[in-house]
Formats: sequence, structure tokens, C-alpha cells
Amino acid sequence: MKRILAALLCVAIWAPVCQAQGRLLPDTLHRGELEIAVPHSGQAGLVYALYLPKQYTPTRTWPVVYCVDPDGRGTAPLEQFRAGADAYGYILVGLYSYSRDNPNAGLISLPLVIAETRARFSINPQRMYFAGLGSGARFAYTFARQRGGAAVLLLCGAGINNAYPLSRAVPFGLVLAAGQQDMNFAELQTLTGLASELGLPNRMFVFGGGHTWPPPATCTEMLYWLQVDAYKRKLEPAALLAQLKPELIAQFAQRLSKADSVERSGYRYTAFLQYTALATDYTDVLDADIAMNSAARFKSDPAVEDSLLAVNTTLSTEQLFRGQIDQGFSSILYGTSAKPMSFWRELNGNLSNQAQQAVSIMQSTMARRLVTYLTEGLFEYTEQQLRARQYDKAEKLAEVWQLVQPERFQGYYVAALSYAQLGRKNRALEKLDEAVTHGFRNARLVEQEKLLEPIRQEADYLRILSRMRAGS
Repeated sequence: MKRILAALLCVAIWAPVCQAQGRLLPDTLHRGELEIAVPHSGQAGLVYALYLPKQYTPTRTWPVVYCVDPDGRGTAPLEQFRAGADAYGYILVGLYSYSRDNPNAGLISLPLVIAETRARFSINPQRMYFAGLGSGARFAYTFARQRGGAAVLLLCGAGINNAYPLSRAVPFGLVLAAGQQDMNFAELQTLTGLASELGLPNRMFVFGGGHTWPPPATCTEMLYWLQVDAYKRKLEPAALLAQLKPELIAQFAQRLSKADSVERSGYRYTAFLQYTALATDYTDVLDADIAMNSAARFKSDPAVEDSLLAVNTTLSTEQLFRGQIDQGFSSILYGTSAKPMSFWRELNGNLSNQAQQAVSIMQSTMARRLVTYLTEGLFEYTEQQLRARQYDKAEKLAEVWQLVQPERFQGYYVAALSYAQLGRKNRALEKLDEAVTHGFRNARLVEQEKLLEPIRQEADYLRILSRMRAGS
């Protein structure tokens, strides 16, 4: 009840607190240093991570990025964004209370953190940004749609909540980021295309890696894009915009030179992408005709056309497979009957063929993303079903897991937990034994696992436990 009242109180006071820019609390924190745990002044037990840029002063207002990590790591995104925060002057705030397992805690605490930071620090109310990774990105999007207040969302490794589809009426822009091997890469590629069709400000950044926060260099680029967007939309006072203009001109020239160098090196498709991004980013900021004309030169270039076709074909193939994987999961989780194992065998075979028949780095990377999407889904959904005591569904997922990764122990172990709770002791013991055969050696975990209580007194259980301790 106390949490609910706190959330309601926050809604009531949000507007007046946000306008209280003249009533700043004393600044006792250090600029240019990562504050790991800043206690909330009015909510016992609530802390947040904070980074004030080195040049912070309360005599002017500053943009702020509220960051949401899927595992509640408040400092993780701040470490990645801090270089850009110093370069361009951003306050960073990291939320600890959100986690993918308890999103409601984030819905309660984020408004409290926003109200406190806006009262304590000099923040530009027109330049509030929310950033998230994975489920944290979907949370940030949902929060912005429900509560408003965001100028741009920085969505990393995941896109939107489909309960709130994109439309032309969405009041914020989108900065998207994904590693080339991120399982949700195709989702974000599709999302940036949709945002462009709807006329929403957007940009996608791609980096080498998987499902993680972008590296510092990419995070700095993302914050710079926010600078350009702020200039376009006049989100700063005229005096600050005038100071920003020379920086934008210099960055445009630097990026144009880089694109020219890429073109001269023979990478025409990459040059086309860079010229196109330049023209899109700087339209209505300065004369970007040179970038626009350079991009136009490549539109009928056969090499560029072939690359665009390959990208679109790969994206379509990936979306098709993701849809099939989603159908399979939905049939287990929500349907009256699960897809038969023949469905999963065919799907797994097709995924294997994609990997074996790949003739380009793009295709092989897509195949790896799809395998990751499937295995991460198995991990997430089995965990959910075990927690919800839906052991029959967990067992079906475990069966798929054993098919997809027969060399790994996880599927066998989940099956053992499920069978034990379903009263099928012999099957539980068989699967636990198979888990050991495939490398499972954590005897202490087995001894502490409450779901295995039904088989604890079985002779075979003691034999398997001894085998685990012996490492055989």
C-alpha cells in the first residue's frame, strides 16, 4: 500500500516539481565521477546511479538520460555513456530498481527518481531522454507512451511494446542501437524503417558485438545525434543553439570527409549509407546538399543495388524464421496444444541449413542471430514457467531445448526439474543423469534445488549425486 500511495503522490506532484527549476537543492556531488548509489531524499531504500558531466553548473539547464538496464545494473549504461556525457554535456541517471523479473518496481521508482533529479539538478525539461537495453528498452518505450516527457528514446537491443504501436502521433524520436549478432537486430532494422515511413526522427547505430549496451564510441555518437536533433527542434535557448552551430558544422565536415574516404577505398555501399545518414541528419540544420547529391549518385549503382537487395532479402528471411519460432513458443505457452516435435525438428533443420549454406558474412551472422533468438527464448520461457509452476509447459520447452542443443546440459536439467514436480520420478532421474553426462557438475545446486525434493530419497538420485561429485 505504501508503494502505491507513493506512486500516486508522485503523479500529483510531478508537474509542479518539474517546474521548480529555481529551487535547486545544494549540489554536494562530484562532477566527472560516477556516483554508484545516490540515496533518494524522500523514499527510504531507493537509490540510483548518477553521473554529472565535468562541466556541469546549475547556472544553466542540461539534458538528462535516464537509463534502464534489464538486470538492474544502474552503473552499467553510465559507464558506456560517460565519455559522451562529458563531450556534449549530459546528466546520466541509472535505475537499480527495474529488472526484467519485476518491471512494476521500475514503474513505481522511475517517477520518483525523475522528480528528485529534476528538483535537485538544473535539467532542461524539453531534453529528457530514456535509454534501455533489451526488456529495459521495451520498459522505457512503454513508460514514455504512458507518461510522456521524453524527447527521444535510446532503444538498445530491443524495440517497442506492441501494445503501443508506433504512429505519426508518437511525440518522441527514436535512436536505435544493436550489435551485429544481437538476436533482435532484425527487429530494430524493421523498426527504423517503420519510423522513417511515419516521419518520426530516428537513427540506427550498429556495432560489432551481441546483446549488450553499445560501446563508448557508439554511445558518444548516439548522444551527438541528440545534439543535432535538439538543434533541429530548437530544444535549447537561442544562445546555446548559437554556440552549438560551429560544432555541428565541424562534425558535418569530419563525417563528410570520412564518407569520401570510404568511397575512394571502393566501399560504395558503406559510402552510400554514410552519405544518406549525413543528408538525413543535417537537413534543416545546415546546407547538406553535398551529402544528398553524393547519396543520390549511388542509387542506381549496381553494387549498391545488389547490396540493398541482399540486406532486404536477409531481413525478410530472418523475420520469417523469427515468426516461426514465435509461433512455436506461443503454441506451448498460450495455445490449447503445442506444436508437435516434428515442427521443431523441421525448424531446427532449416536453421542448420541456413548456417551451412551461408555464402556471405551477412548470412552467417543472421544464422547465428536466429540460433541465439531461439536459445535465449528457451532460457527465458523455461525460467518463467518453472517460476509459475507450469511444469507441463516447462517440460515441453525442455524437450525442444534438448533437440536444439543436444550437447548442452540445460535442457536435460530443466526436464528433470519438471518431471520431478509432475510426479514422474523415473523420467526425472533419467534426465538428471543425462544432464550429468552432458557436463552438469553442480552438486551443490542439485542439493539445494527444492524442485528435486520428490526424488531426493531415491537410490538413483544418490548415485547420480555421487557421480557429479566424482566428475564423471
